[in-house]
Amino acid sequence: MMSATDAAGPNAGSAALTPLIDNIEELVEECRRTAVNTHSFDPVNQEVLFENINGIAKLLNAVDSHRFSAKGIVVSPEILRYVDEGKNPELLLRESFDGLETSSKSQRDTATAFADFGNELRAHIRSEWPEATSDVADKMQESALQRQLDVNSSASSK
Repeated sequence: MMSATDAAGPNAGSAALTPLIDNIEELVEECRRTAVNTHSFDPVNQEVLFENINGIAKLLNAVDSHRFSAKGIVVSPEILRYVDEGKNPELLLRESFDGLETSSKSQRDTATAFADFGNELRAHIRSEWPEATSDVADKMQESALQRQLDVNSSASSK
């Protein structure tokens, strides 16, 4: 089983959080074991259930002892909502990347369509009004230069 520290990767944050993450993982496992023992409760196994509950109390104390190592960490409300709905927060990241990829592809397709339209329009103007071809080329060059000047002036004003 992959731990949260393995899944988070090397850039996920400070190594100081590793004990906290490990304690939380242990706590979740202990809660699962307790739920199983509670569901299949048999008076003979009452001592095991007490051990589970004591284990939860110890792990809660261990998590609480690391509270200052997590100070200043902000978790997105969307991630909290995802977890609250019982979903894996890693899926949120995957869904976000998929959405960005789809959006990026759509923008590339739109830019390609506009470029193709411009090429078709230029070809049509050349065929219908050959005498205007040089005027159109001059205007397009002026327009391209003006756009470049606009981009440069907006970049320098930032």
